[in-house]
Amino acid sequence: MATSRYDQFRRVRSYSNDPVRLETFPAISAADLESLPHTIIKFKETDRLDHLAATFLGDSAYWWAICLMNNLNNPFSYKLLPGVLLKIPNTIEQVLMLIKQRRNG
Repeated sequence: MATSRYDQFRRVRSYSNDPVRLETFPAISAADLESLPHTIIKFKETDRLDHLAATFLGDSAYWWAICLMNNLNNPFSYKLLPGVLLKIPNTIEQVLMLIKQRRNG
């Protein structure tokens, strides 16, 4: 039987109305990121999180940091409507440093 590539990740949270979530990177919350310097933008209909990450954080691969900072479970969340205010960290280095601190205990 084939082994899932996600077998090594532990389950971090499960809400009654959400699918199971796995710890694919350290569990940090919007509250953990609240103290980080950030910019607030108004989400537009034409915006995409990967494009915002490229513009503000220098790499489209950091879209997940915007999700974390805004408590979005996924980049296609129904909460992400035009006019919603989004927090974007000023630098990705601070987010990565927080993750590293979590990993090291």
